[in-house]
Amino acid sequence: MRAAYPVVRVKRVAAIDTGTSSKSGTSCEPWIFPADDRKDYYTKFAGHCSPSHFRESELLAAGIGSLLTAAVPPASAVWVPAILATGVQFTSGARIDEQWAVGTEALPVLPVIRGASFRNFVARSSPEDRATIVALHTWLAIGDHLSDGWNFFENQATGQLMSFDHASGIAGFFAGQPALPLALNDPGDLLEGIPAGDYPRQLARQRVLAVSRHEVESLIAYFPDDAGHPWLDSPRWPDLVAWIMDRQPEVANVL
Repeated sequence: MRAAYPVVRVKRVAAIDTGTSSKSGTSCEPWIFPADDRKDYYTKFAGHCSPSHFRESELLAAGIGSLLTAAVPPASAVWVPAILATGVQFTSGARIDEQWAVGTEALPVLPVIRGASFRNFVARSSPEDRATIVALHTWLAIGDHLSDGWNFFENQATGQLMSFDHASGIAGFFAGQPALPLALNDPGDLLEGIPAGDYPRQLARQRVLAVSRHEVESLIAYFPDDAGHPWLDSPRWPDLVAWIMDRQPEVANVL
């Protein structure tokens, strides 16, 4: 069953209360904030998480993922004012400053059981969902996942396989590398059992090619650009759009 989401799943929100620790035990432990859109967000902070561009990557993965109908969580730029930032206390003891953080919407999900159980879960998951996740991972060069199930989740409401944690995407752009060449990027081995040319992969190709430059520009326009707390400098936004769009035809070719 496919989860029903709005077409575009990115926006800007503001934290409205102190929130609570996710107690994830990871090096980039999220903090759960309630926001002014009446939703909770697993929020990650500059100065605590890496790589340096993880906020832009997470937001773009949610936005382009939504355009591809890939099973990824909605994400937002989350404004965390100083009065709330001072209340964030990680188990590591790290502290964070007032900032535009990035958050993924809290959903009824659980991490998959890694190993053989995950491979069985993949085998019974929708081939269309699997191919579309691979399209997203390839397009943004996301490398945060493993074939044993690391960073894959199961939606407890729908049973759907979902991809989470996309911090490493678009690293090539930030490193000054060209958009091409690229290779198929399927670290979760989601295409296992789906031959090239089969309908799920053809559908993923069609969805990739259907994304317009204007849609990508509209997603990047959600990057915060206020002088005190910017993400990617706005004069570089067109360069990022070009980098993404230059990859589009080849992503479709390798699927």
